[in-house]
Amino acid sequence: MNIMVTGAAGGYGSAALTVLKDLVPTATLYGLVRHHNQVATLEAQGVHARLGDYADAGAMVAAFKGIDRVLFVSTPQPDIQQNVVQAAKTNHVSYIAYTSIYAPDLPQFGLEISHRQTEQWLRDSGLHYTILRNAWYTRVQQGLINLAAKTHQLPYFSGDGVISSALRREYAEAGARVIVAATASPIVTLAGKPYTYPELGTAIGTALGAPVTSTAVSETETKAQLTQAGVDATLVGMAVAYQDYTRKGQNGEAAADPTEFERILGHPLTPLAAAVKELLP
Repeated sequence: MNIMVTGAAGGYGSAALTVLKDLVPTATLYGLVRHHNQVATLEAQGVHARLGDYADAGAMVAAFKGIDRVLFVSTPQPDIQQNVVQAAKTNHVSYIAYTSIYAPDLPQFGLEISHRQTEQWLRDSGLHYTILRNAWYTRVQQGLINLAAKTHQLPYFSGDGVISSALRREYAEAGARVIVAATASPIVTLAGKPYTYPELGTAIGTALGAPVTSTAVSETETKAQLTQAGVDATLVGMAVAYQDYTRKGQNGEAAADPTEFERILGHPLTPLAAAVKELLP
């Protein structure tokens, strides 16, 4: 069996390939990368590298030649993922699993646009497929984790809003298990148990082994505390954006349920405090 993982140089793709090596040691693994300088690294790990960019329809057709199953790692860029679906169809790929987003019917920072498109292309393709509707990676909280590790304070303005997340490696493991089994339903929801920001503060305190004080403040004050603590500007922006998204209560994540995720994994998700511990600076 020839299994292709796209986005093989990224965190999700590389983690999925690691799991696949253990799950199906007799399979031939392929990884799709965009740049020549990524080929040697991948092949040193025992994975056959193929070059291709989603925007290049011809390259995608060539990359999928002889491939039986594809773990299709998404990109937020609209329109181009149709080339991936068409390449799988042209090459008679027997099964494809696509990493979509949780609740794509709701606003998700604009990320839902590409996912909605691609989900429809898969439905129309005639391929045997599974859509993996993944909630957030816990690392979206990295800015607040870094702040709390340094100051033992967690400012928040999200009110009672909740967010669902899990570790990237857990999503990658689920994707690998789905592609190996090839028996999942057309839509699978992968989400962690929802939590509030004060609960995140408690989890960080547990991970640190010292209390973290969560304090309701304004959005401006939250941003100021992150900036004053020297948190990277990108992480500051992410921390503020996700709190705002949570505060509005339109993310659908209060209904998130880890049952299906844990069934696919065959084991419980990492508890929030333990997940945070993996992300401590």
